[in-house]
Amino acid sequence: MQLIAPLLEKVKYQTKAGQVEKVIEISGPVKYPGVYPYAEDLSLEDALHLAGGLGEVTDRKHAEISHLSVEGGGPELSHSYINLLDAASVKQFKLQPRDRINVFENNEWRNSNLRMKLTGEVRFPGTYIVQRGTKVKEIIERAGGLTEYAFPDGAVLTRESLKEREAKELLRLRDRLKEEVATLSLRKSSPISGLSVSPGEAISAVDQLSSKQALGRLVVDLPAILAPNSNAPLTIE
Repeated sequence: MQLIAPLLEKVKYQTKAGQVEKVIEISGPVKYPGVYPYAEDLSLEDALHLAGGLGEVTDRKHAEISHLSVEGGGPELSHSYINLLDAASVKQFKLQPRDRINVFENNEWRNSNLRMKLTGEVRFPGTYIVQRGTKVKEIIERAGGLTEYAFPDGAVLTRESLKEREAKELLRLRDRLKEEVATLSLRKSSPISGLSVSPGEAISAVDQLSSKQALGRLVVDLPAILAPNSNAPLTIE
């Protein structure tokens, strides 16, 4: 990209007022996304080669080319859609200045390389690679099942989304308690204030909530999940 930077500057310098800048832009899972100088008779195939080719996670059935036209007065935006598996179409599609090529990520690749840590009384504890939608039962089966010392009723699943939500709730609780302490301290002289300690001590106790770590624990019914013919819907995130 550093090599073409001088060319892009030259293109900008040569573009006159009212003219379309002779560049194209490529975004999405390609090796070198970015802005490139436009050349006459430039095809979509040429542009993808400029960008280093398609990435591993590219949705090869669907790409969008957006074209900005300034003819006829005001600017108009139009879109074309190309199947990248159709080599002939990719080669024959001719680009125009200011075209934007948007390559998409294949949804099946999204969250296809998640890691889950399994500990405790399973035959092969450790970190497992999972896909979105993988069920807890499948992971335990891959780990060789439970050992004879396992206590299924005590199983706990920790989940990042729950941990984040719990942390936010702890902060919200801390702020609400501080407001209540401040309100009660203003009525300290009242016999019904309900504040049996100094405001400073109360605030200090409330601040201890900040040091509490969110755990994000989810208690699961593991015996039911592992039961024969069970179709328990609990999946990995």
